[in-house]
Amino acid sequence: MKVAGSESLPEAPIVRRSVGLNGRMISYLVAGGPGAGAQPTVLLIHGSGVSARSWTNQLRGLGQVLRVLAIDLPGHGDSEAISEARLEAYADAARGALDALGTGPVFAAGHSLGGAVAQLFAARHPDAVTGLVLVSTCARL
Repeated sequence: MKVAGSESLPEAPIVRRSVGLNGRMISYLVAGGPGAGAQPTVLLIHGSGVSARSWTNQLRGLGQVLRVLAIDLPGHGDSEAISEARLEAYADAARGALDALGTGPVFAAGHSLGGAVAQLFAARHPDAVTGLVLVSTCARL
């Protein structure tokens, strides 16, 4: 149902990109805003056993008004694996990817494992996080 006077925004296109980090490729999906500083950036961090693709609906919706990045954690989706899969390594990979992209501080949103990564990311790099959104996660794994 369309409300009188309201306009539907077009879905934001989703583009897959990657950045090099310590000799490995980190893949991510991006939708929305043109670049750093133009508008707030949201970083979406997926749960265990899935990838950035799990955030497709959020990329399309939020990308209409914000710049949205969904990272494939190392060893997930299209990102290359790392030697030791640890929360700290995942959090540092997120920070490295954001630094390479020059995003500035982000709102970090994580689901399940991604929520634990988001919390550790914020604790290790408080200057890089504006806020947290935690979905079906816990304070410790």
